[in-house]
Amino acid sequence: PAPFVKAFLAERKALYLLLNPIFDRSGDGLHLHITLSAGDHHPVSQARHFIHADELNVDGFAVIAGNELERAHVGAEFEIPSSTEGEPGKSFGAAIDAVSWSANNKDEGCDVAVGESRLDVTISATNIPATFGTSQITMKKVYLGFTLDQAAEGIAPKGVFGGLQTQGEIGFTEFIIYDPGFAAGFGDKEIYIGARAGAVFSTIAAELAFFAGKTCNQDILLELDPTVAQFIPLPANGFAGVYARGAASIPVYSNGCPLTLGVAADIGGWILAGPPTTIGGIVGGGAFGKVGCVGALRGQLRALGSINTDGDMVFVGEGFGAAGVGLCEPAGWTSIERSRADTLCATADARIQAGYVNGWSLIDLDLSAVH
Repeated sequence: PAPFVKAFLAERKALYLLLNPIFDRSGDGLHLHITLSAGDHHPVSQARHFIHADELNVDGFAVIAGNELERAHVGAEFEIPSSTEGEPGKSFGAAIDAVSWSANNKDEGCDVAVGESRLDVTISATNIPATFGTSQITMKKVYLGFTLDQAAEGIAPKGVFGGLQTQGEIGFTEFIIYDPGFAAGFGDKEIYIGARAGAVFSTIAAELAFFAGKTCNQDILLELDPTVAQFIPLPANGFAGVYARGAASIPVYSNGCPLTLGVAADIGGWILAGPPTTIGGIVGGGAFGKVGCVGALRGQLRALGSINTDGDMVFVGEGFGAAGVGLCEPAGWTSIERSRADTLCATADARIQAGYVNGWSLIDLDLSAVH
């Protein structure tokens, strides 16, 4: 969409104009934060004028171990005044990040040869508004990155990756898609594709997520689907395989505000490459309701099991319940985290988790309020 492209290019140019002033001052390992406004030196004034910003906040740091750069970050936040009097302005962000594979443990996950010094360099923009038809959403993060090998003879490209995370709803004639996300990467060590989204079809709410491929750590998997660790017993390093899961909430009785009752279901499966190869799945169900226009309840049970080619078996059962007061939407409480994110509803929740992992044990028991 044109507004997104314009904002993205504006932030790229502004960040480019800010790079020299920041690195000239940063030095080895220096952390800095500066606020820049009218009257500052030429590159900043030019960047601020380009995006019509009243204020720019810039952060940067670098971490160097020996002769190797482990991490570096340069980020800028732009405060754009509203064109409508009385309305708050909007904040946008842009950043360039570099992380070595030794710092993010990718070298262990993919057995990178001794002497190789790989670096992931990412350009990102945050909180970018976008329009799809009549729908307004926020691009919480859009990024494009490259994997580089800092070889003795020079820097060699080894891969490319990118993705987006959004917040908001995209309306279609018969359904609504909300909070879609996407990630993909291709290189000599990593190759993957994944996506997640929620959807509402009339009164049915659903969530879907999938991921397939090989990664050298689990950062991208957990960023795309933060709840994946609740479903899959992840390996110590990296990920190689495929997984998919879905959840749905279906109302079975509705009398409007006074009383609404519904049921929920979970299903998923995964295959993790070995050795040993692991196959697993998850099933679950629950119920939810709204009573008296201001009260809401939801309870849910899940069971997952997996077995590998060595004969090891894992079984875990989980139950959670949540209650709320206010303008609550329990149909969307597919997890405790989502019940706590229901902004117009004060909630309390409880969770219990037990399973068989080399013996039966109580894994988790938690009570929490008020959210």
